[in-house]
Amino acid sequence: MKPRPRPLPAPFPSATVYVTTSRPRADWCPDCKAWTRFAGDVLLLAEDGVSVVGTYNGCEICDEPAEGGAPRA
Repeated sequence: MKPRPRPLPAPFPSATVYVTTSRPRADWCPDCKAWTRFAGDVLLLAEDGVSVVGTYNGCEICDEPAEGGAPRA
């Protein structure tokens, strides 16, 4: 006896989503020991609202290449 095949689930409805970033804000850089770091939120804009899905950050000093070279470590 063969098992009865399961019905396929209904497909998800299509939706348009957008990913954008918030305005950067000043933050403390633990390497520089100064307020030279910036941070912001990664936002997901969907039909049912806005969600924060992550953050981004960088430092004006630490992430800046030294005279055309590689970023300082």
